[in-house]
Amino acid sequence: MLGPDVNVAHGNHFSQEDIDHAVEQGVSFSSTPEVEMQMGHGIPVTGKVLEAGGRPTWGVDVCSNVSGDMGSQMRIGMQLQRMFDNQAVLEGDEEVTEVSISARDTLEMATVEGAKALGLDDEIGTITPGKRADLVCFDANDFMTAPSHSPVQTVVFQADTSHIDTVLVDGEVVKRDGELTNPKVGEEFDRFVESGWRLLDEAGIDL
Repeated sequence: MLGPDVNVAHGNHFSQEDIDHAVEQGVSFSSTPEVEMQMGHGIPVTGKVLEAGGRPTWGVDVCSNVSGDMGSQMRIGMQLQRMFDNQAVLEGDEEVTEVSISARDTLEMATVEGAKALGLDDEIGTITPGKRADLVCFDANDFMTAPSHSPVQTVVFQADTSHIDTVLVDGEVVKRDGELTNPKVGEEFDRFVESGWRLLDEAGIDL
């Protein structure tokens, strides 16, 4: 039953032995760190998968109560794992002199590793001739992002959704100059907000 066509989400309570075996069979693991920490899922699976020689992917879950952007997930997940790894070094009375997950590692876990988990890495996940043009372009010219000496580190550590200037999906522009091009975004916004208040009212939730 185990193979590259299986992706495990929320595998936080898997033993290291189980993860070792699953990774050996080609299984991928997804971590949704923000919601897993909030909802008591336990420690994200990131470290165990890396220990097994695998590469986890970042994901978003329950974006009605946590942030829905991938940037938040990869930053939280990376820094959380760094914290655990750093603590192990400190408890050995040693000084932390290197990081366990680099900015490039975490960006790849948000892009190409996710594509691999979906079995779509021959179509998306990297900027490669012949693949679909799924591109996200960041503006690196404001106080939060400039000067951008390393584009990868700027995206991982400093950028947020406000810095996304242009987005292409399969070559089609869906966001330009920071604005979504789909007219339904504006047309449906008020109805979307009203539906949220209606759901709270019908559920008897008093904020």
